[in-house]
Amino acid sequence: MAVVGGLLYAVLMTSEAGPVQAALLTVLVGWAVQGSFGPVAAYLTERFPARVRASGFGAGYSLALVLPAFYSFYLAGLGTVMPSYLAPVVLIVIAGALVSIGAALGPETMGADLRR
Repeated sequence: MAVVGGLLYAVLMTSEAGPVQAALLTVLVGWAVQGSFGPVAAYLTERFPARVRASGFGAGYSLALVLPAFYSFYLAGLGTVMPSYLAPVVLIVIAGALVSIGAALGPETMGADLRR
């Protein structure tokens, strides 16, 4: 997400691509950036023991939406120090780094007894 998604978005915003190329780049940006979030819901359901799984999933999923919801303010601030059309690249890179760090710090659930 951080490398491929950020790079593809920067290329999309700085190139003089025609409509077909822009549409293809847009699809690739979506795949690179949003494609990694498919497994997140599955991971969150397995991350917590059964006795707190619903509340753990709900809290984890909801809290992950709070800070990103203020993206318009982050983009406005970034737009003062860089071209505003490239500001989303910074947020994409930060998001990719946070997803990677979270995945690395989370416990391994393969083979774990999740019934307790």
